[in-house]
Amino acid sequence: MKKIISLLVFSFLLSCTKEKIDLPPLLENVLPSSSEMTFNLLLSENKFPDKIKKFYQVQNQDTVNILEFDKNKNLIFKYYKQYVSENWNGRFIYMIEANVYNDNKLIKTYYLHSNIEYELFEYSYSGDNITELKSTILGYLKDYNTNPHLFIKEIKNYKDCIDFVKKIESENKKRPNYIIKREFWNNEIKEYSNFNTTKYDGSYKLYILNKNNKIQKIEYYVKGKKWDSNAKYFEYDSSNNLKKTYSIDQKDTLRSTEYRYKNLSKIIIRKESNIEISRKEFLKNTLIKNTYQAVDSSYYGTENFFLDKFGIPVKTTQKDQEIDTCYNFKNYYEFYK
Repeated sequence: MKKIISLLVFSFLLSCTKEKIDLPPLLENVLPSSSEMTFNLLLSENKFPDKIKKFYQVQNQDTVNILEFDKNKNLIFKYYKQYVSENWNGRFIYMIEANVYNDNKLIKTYYLHSNIEYELFEYSYSGDNITELKSTILGYLKDYNTNPHLFIKEIKNYKDCIDFVKKIESENKKRPNYIIKREFWNNEIKEYSNFNTTKYDGSYKLYILNKNNKIQKIEYYVKGKKWDSNAKYFEYDSSNNLKKTYSIDQKDTLRSTEYRYKNLSKIIIRKESNIEISRKEFLKNTLIKNTYQAVDSSYYGTENFFLDKFGIPVKTTQKDQEIDTCYNFKNYYEFYK
């Protein structure tokens, strides 16, 4: 009996430490850095050169982006902002992320925001796969929607950011927020979220993998019962490249994303009810054009991105049904020797 139990435990450990699986980032749609904003450089859409140490982007004498990398080209610092209005305190919301690595694995992310509380994300691993994300609130905040942390706009490098958050941590102003856990078993991965204000109710997200360890389907379970309406499906081509994803919601609305590849170019097309709502064109994995429209055509627009020799935008033009806008940037690079 002991042998059987040992074998079961050993098998479970093997299933948890399998090779890295390409799963959606746990902070996808949580941190603004993964969102499309006017001045935000998405790393998934912009490929920085080798040996990059630091990058600055300036628009009309305003610093709109600062990125720092370690010698392994891991992003360790990101400074970015979003325009609100001329009447807003400081005109912009400022955001900062600082990443800490151990043996090339991301173990912590500090997130500073000028209008809300600061947050710490900590990651745990099994092999190369993240199995747990723990969120902790740092500090306290009064006067929401007044940009009370506007002073963080002066934190413009990794060292100053780490010194700042370490001081907050030393003052013991930390509060648990939530935990996300992933359980790996054969070709299935369960993802649970546990918020401190609620008890676990049996709800989770289920990733089902194909024989190539690629996501084949994502299912949602609410209080232990399968929620069919929001299941997401994935299709791949003969080269194992993602070809299409699609889902159908409770109103029977079909939403899909198609991926087309040709030489060094790639096109990503999003559709809703078979109506194209966006088309992104990439060259060498860098976004060069984005066209979009509402399903009912109530709004529409086009963005064009003009790149420097490293493939990073130096100019963007935006044209919609109301106005044409042009932004010119100056890019500055520092490299490791």
